[in-house]
Amino acid sequence: MQRFLRPFVWRNLTIRTKSVLLSISLMMLTGLMMLASLWALDSIRRQVDNTVALTIEMRSLVQAIQLETESLQSLQSRLLDEYRQPDIDPLITSLPSNYADINDSLETHADQLIGLSARLPESSAQETLKAQVAAIKSKSDTARESFFNTVTLVQQLSDPETGTITQFTQSGEQLRTATAKLNDTALNNQVITMHTLETVVVQSNAAEDYAIFQQAVARYQALYESKIPEERRRDEAELLQTYRDNAATIVSQIEQIDNVGNITQNALSDLRDEASRLDNVVEDRVGSPLEIMATTLNRQRIILFVVMIIAVAGGWIIATLFGRDISQNVWELLDTAQRISTGNLQARAHIEGEDELSQLGESFNAMAAQLEGLITGLEQRVAERTRELSITGDIGRAVVTLRDPRDLMNEIVELIRHRFGFYHAQIFLVDNQRENAVLAASTGSAGRELMARKHALPVGSQSVIGQVTSRGEPVIASDTDSSAVHKRNELLPDTRSEMALPMRVGDEVIGALDLQSVAPNAFDQDDIAVFQIMADQLAMALENARLYGELQDAQGSVEMLERRITAEAWNSYRQSHDVDAPLAYEFGGERVEPYSRQSPTPMSQAVQDGQMVALDDGDDGISLAVPIKVRGEVIGAFGFGGETVRRLTGDDLALVEAVIDRVGLALENLRLMEQTSRRAEHEQIINAITAKIVGTTDVNQILQTTVKELGRVLRAPQTSVQLRRETLDDSYE
Repeated sequence: MQRFLRPFVWRNLTIRTKSVLLSISLMMLTGLMMLASLWALDSIRRQVDNTVALTIEMRSLVQAIQLETESLQSLQSRLLDEYRQPDIDPLITSLPSNYADINDSLETHADQLIGLSARLPESSAQETLKAQVAAIKSKSDTARESFFNTVTLVQQLSDPETGTITQFTQSGEQLRTATAKLNDTALNNQVITMHTLETVVVQSNAAEDYAIFQQAVARYQALYESKIPEERRRDEAELLQTYRDNAATIVSQIEQIDNVGNITQNALSDLRDEASRLDNVVEDRVGSPLEIMATTLNRQRIILFVVMIIAVAGGWIIATLFGRDISQNVWELLDTAQRISTGNLQARAHIEGEDELSQLGESFNAMAAQLEGLITGLEQRVAERTRELSITGDIGRAVVTLRDPRDLMNEIVELIRHRFGFYHAQIFLVDNQRENAVLAASTGSAGRELMARKHALPVGSQSVIGQVTSRGEPVIASDTDSSAVHKRNELLPDTRSEMALPMRVGDEVIGALDLQSVAPNAFDQDDIAVFQIMADQLAMALENARLYGELQDAQGSVEMLERRITAEAWNSYRQSHDVDAPLAYEFGGERVEPYSRQSPTPMSQAVQDGQMVALDDGDDGISLAVPIKVRGEVIGAFGFGGETVRRLTGDDLALVEAVIDRVGLALENLRLMEQTSRRAEHEQIINAITAKIVGTTDVNQILQTTVKELGRVLRAPQTSVQLRRETLDDSYE
């Protein structure tokens, strides 16, 4: 019994039901007049609702027909604009299917409009609307037939396998191949000119361009007939005729497409005009019932105004009785909303009953739960991005730490695959010829196999890597089963989505970072933003490693050159030095004396190895030998002996090396000063001799002066000079 009576409890009644009860109470106060007024109001409301609904629906259908007409015209314009583009494939373009869908939708809306016309109060309005809709359908059928005729012509022209353009290109290629075999420069130049004009003929379809092409073909034919004997002519003439026929066919087909396209455009223009007339017809035929309804509604509004004044007084008393219940529920909802706004996402409204406010409370609680889940998900997303930035930092540290490019790339791909949980990660680098992207680092056993194969993909090929290295932009294959750019690899059979990002140094693409996942649609624009930073870091690190290697090589070359120059200079210095002057000295505790014996073994070893030599017991008592270095080249050595030498500390040895380095620097400065002095002396002698012979105009005087001065400078006991003389028999002596 309680279950049966529960829906009739006041708090379980809907607000509509409570309002009806309130209206009944008011009608009891106002009597039959109130009942009659409410009945009249309800009747007019239904009529107004039906009329307004009919008006809105019919106008919506008319607007839909107008929009679909504009869409059909847009598709026709796109077809005429795109069919000459070199990359269009008429077999896979979506224009015909889109046109068919929109045209079917237009006819469906037209049929719906005819169905709604039966609800119009006037039969004349129905007939006028039906006639206008029939005209629209007729124009639509005409435009559709013309459009698909255009599509057929485009397929005949642009089909990648059998289209006229394909045949034209193939015949041109065959002609160029055959001409190349003739080894005639003029014919090859002319066939190159014809090849240049191929695109012009297809793209422009202008009469003057086609005439220029025909003139080029005629010049080729004239050259061919003049240069190639008839007995040597093979298939070139037939290929030339096929080439010329294909060009003429292309021009004819493009002209047909343009003509049929113009017919379609005219039909679509007529269809748009008919749609505009339809809008005017609907506007005229639907407007009059609304005016009648508006007049009736105004009259009844006055009657109801009087009735409502009578009902308000009694209604206020009755409304107060249940207004408290409604206000309590509203305050509960408001309090819950305020708690949620302060950050308490777990706050919920507790409203008893089954009326609309109770349902609103349930919806509010559901919204709060959804908001809590959304914020929680957002926090998780922020945590994921934080993790990605942390991984990016790890990669940055690896970039800074590792110098070897191979170790760096292997470390990066393993780090990305492990931390992000990808199926596969790899790096491609573009070769010096910028023809192929060569695999430089890859993960797992599949990566080792690919590295062993020296796997590479051509730049610009129909693959993710080929497109990235060619365009320099990120490429995503969301689903490898349907992607046109994914190139399947038998070693990676589980790949379902792939993303590749360019590795750029300035404006130059040096490679690509490739990531693969076993889940479709695994990559989005946010992933591009994160991983592009990694790719740019890696590219810059590789470039820095390359520059560092070049710098090291250059530095090593400079050091070797300095050492070689220094060694040659000191060899020359020792050879030019007085052989009797000693270049070795020893200190015996009292004075410094020349050292003429053979160098002790420790000193010879120090000179040979360029390193300090310390022995317990050496030749001549020398137990410590330190080389003298100038710019890395060893020019001599110091030898030390005695008991105190064996007790030298590390600081003492460092002091000895520092002093010997200063000795080497002083010796090098002295050698340079002597070399500079000798050069200055030579210049002085040359200037002196030149000054004595410059003012002399007699050849004999010049020769005598020169012989005298050179003999004096060189201290030669005999110096002579002789000019070559011509004898009587034209010989020289």
